[in-house]
Amino acid sequence: MASQDENLDRLGVPIFLTVSPKVPTWGETVTVALSSSQPVHYRIDLRFDAVTYTGDKLFTVGNERGRWDGSGPFTVTLAPDVYGEMLNRTEYLDIVAYAYPALSEHSVHKATWTATKSLRLRAPKPSLKLVHHGSGEDLALTEEPLYVGDTVDVEVEWRNPLPSELTECEMAVDDSAVGDLNGKTQPLENVPIGGTIRAHAKVGVSIAQAGETRIVAGLSCAEFEEAVVQGFATVVAHARAGAEVSDKASVTDEES
Repeated sequence: MASQDENLDRLGVPIFLTVSPKVPTWGETVTVALSSSQPVHYRIDLRFDAVTYTGDKLFTVGNERGRWDGSGPFTVTLAPDVYGEMLNRTEYLDIVAYAYPALSEHSVHKATWTATKSLRLRAPKPSLKLVHHGSGEDLALTEEPLYVGDTVDVEVEWRNPLPSELTECEMAVDDSAVGDLNGKTQPLENVPIGGTIRAHAKVGVSIAQAGETRIVAGLSCAEFEEAVVQGFATVVAHARAGAEVSDKASVTDEES
């Protein structure tokens, strides 16, 4: 799905800026297109800026210039091997487009149309497999209940979506009330292009209360140390007093 914004130039000509996919995920090529329902004669300057969460510019990732007559879209792509280099500082990207009248007799240096589109390049989420520490049962499949005081072992899987090897990787797993991660962060092997992380958390998650507990797995590598790569799953535990034998442990994978 694409995201489209409309804006008028100073002569009242509608120009559309379209970004596809609307919510890009690491590994996908971002396509930007300018289109108009009327003929135009413009010089286009389109820039990709890496920005902070608050929108402050860090540096320019890429730039494209060209002439456009409006007979078809003016299209620019941003490939993963280009934007991948910014992920060690930020996930946020501004697309800034300018249109200048292209006149045969002279050049105009003041833009008559401009637009900015802000994006967040989102990491694919790791998947979590939760296993009862005592029985070794997969909590997504077992009929056995989970009780307060039980420990859940976590297996994490995540495929490298970037066109580069991932190095200096680490993983940490805890419940959503993450406080002290001391002793819970563990190093991982380097991950080749197209490779997959498959790792067992060295410290299980102890279930401290009845009801739902959200378990979080976080990944970090040198190539995206400032980005957020997290996977989530929720377990439901029962208090031991009064718990029914027929109660079933449940696990829910989460998208957010």
